[in-house]
Amino acid sequence: MKIAFFEVEGWEERMIRESFSGEKVALGRDKITSLDLPNVKDFEVLSIFIDSRIDKGVLDHFPDLKCIATRSTGYDHIDLAACKEKGIAVTYVPGYGDNTVAEFAFGLLLSLTRKIYQGVDQIKETGSFELTGLRGSRTIRIPTRNLPRRPGSRMWTWTRCSRAQTSSRFTARIRKRHTILSA
Repeated sequence: MKIAFFEVEGWEERMIRESFSGEKVALGRDKITSLDLPNVKDFEVLSIFIDSRIDKGVLDHFPDLKCIATRSTGYDHIDLAACKEKGIAVTYVPGYGDNTVAEFAFGLLLSLTRKIYQGVDQIKETGSFELTGLRGSRTIRIPTRNLPRRPGSRMWTWTRCSRAQTSSRFTARIRKRHTILSA
C-alpha cells in the first residue's frame, strides 16, 4: 500500500517509518491543497494534519485513493461529501487533545481575568512587580471555592478559620500551613 504523510514534523519521521515498515511510505513537511499537489498520484492513503485542505481537486488528483486519515479531532478541512461520493473513507482522532484544550482554555480565562500578560510586561519593562489591589483583600481567597476541578485533582487551602466554619463553604481540603508549604 502506498501511503503519503503530509505536515510531518522531524520528530515523527522515525516513528512513522518504523510503524509502516512493510508499506511504501512518503513523508513530507508541506501541507496539501488543490493549489499545491505532489507529482506522484498513486497514493492509496493520505495522512494529513489541520493545515491541509482536501477538496474535490485534491481527490481528483489521486485516482487510487481509498482513505484519508487526519491526525486531528477536527475534520472541517476535508470535503466529506466529495469523499463519500468517491467512496473514500475518512478517519480522525476523536478526543485528541481534550485535556490540553480544556487546560489551555482555563489558562486563557485566568490570564485574561487576572491580567497576567500585563504583569509579565510590567516585569519585563521595570524589572519588578508591584502588587496593587490584592493585599488585604478577599478577592483571591473567596473565589477559590468556585474553581473548577478535574477528577483526581486536589486543591489544598489554609485558613485562620476553624474547620467547622470552612468545611461547608469550601470544596478544597483544609490543611495546616506547614503541610501545604512542604508539599
